[in-house]
Amino acid sequence: MRTLMTEIKRMVHEKRLLWLLGVTVVYVLICCLFRNYYYRLEYDYVEIHTDMSAFYLWQDKMGESFMAVLEIMPSLVYVLSFLDDRKNGIDNRICCKNHSNFYYTAKYITTMLSGMIFNFLLVILMYFSIYFFLSTGDKGWNYLDRKDALIGKYFTGNTAMEFVLLIAVSYAFVGGVCSAMSYVVAMWIDNRVLICIMPYIIFRILGMIFWRRTRFSDTLLGGVDPTMTDTPFAVMVDYFTWWVLLLSILLLVSYTYKIERKR
Repeated sequence: MRTLMTEIKRMVHEKRLLWLLGVTVVYVLICCLFRNYYYRLEYDYVEIHTDMSAFYLWQDKMGESFMAVLEIMPSLVYVLSFLDDRKNGIDNRICCKNHSNFYYTAKYITTMLSGMIFNFLLVILMYFSIYFFLSTGDKGWNYLDRKDALIGKYFTGNTAMEFVLLIAVSYAFVGGVCSAMSYVVAMWIDNRVLICIMPYIIFRILGMIFWRRTRFSDTLLGGVDPTMTDTPFAVMVDYFTWWVLLLSILLLVSYTYKIERKR
C-alpha cells in the first residue's frame, strides 16, 4: 500500500496532468470554435439557430473526430514515467528496497487511475469552457436542453450536470482502459509514440472487425453514447470490468516474460 501511495504522489507532483489538461482543453475549444464557424459559412447565417445552449454544443461536439484525444492523451499522463523508471533502474531499486515486486502493480493501478482522472476532468472542463466561450442566449450552465439536444431513454435525471457527469464517468472508463493498455504495451516496446497511440489503433481495428452494433461490440469497444439513446451506462461498467480483467492477465504474462525471466 505504501508503494501505491508513493506512486500516486509521484503522479500528482509531476503536474503533467494539469498542463496536459490545459493544453487539451484549449485544443478542443479551438476545434469547437472552428467547427461552429464552418457551419455558419456553409449555411446561410440567417437560417442558423443562434440561441445555442452549452449542453447542445457540448453534446454535438462529443462525436467529432478531434475528440480522439480522449483515447490518446490519457496515456501521456503517467505511462511514460514507467519507461523512465526502467531506463534509470528505479524499478529495480524500489523492488529491492521493499523486498517486493508490487511496484509494477502499483504503477499499473496508478496509470489506470491517472487516465480516468484525465478524461473525467477533460469532459467536465470542456463543458464549462463551451458554456463560457461558445454558448449563446440566456440558458444557464445547468440547463438541460431538451429542445435542441437529444436526451435518450437511458437518462432519467433533470439537470445538465447529471447528464455530463454520467458521460464524464463513461469516458473516465475509456481513459483508464487506454492508459492500462499502454502500460502493458510499454512492457514490450520502448517507442513512446507507439505506446501512446496503440490503444487508439487497437480500438480502430476492433471497430472495423466488429462494425455491427451489438451488446458485445459495445462492451468490447466502449462506445460512449453522448445522447444515452442506444447505450445504457451499465454497458460502460461491463466494458471497464471486461478490459481490466483482460489487461490484468496480460500484465501478469508480460511481467513474467519481460521482467521476471530476465532477472
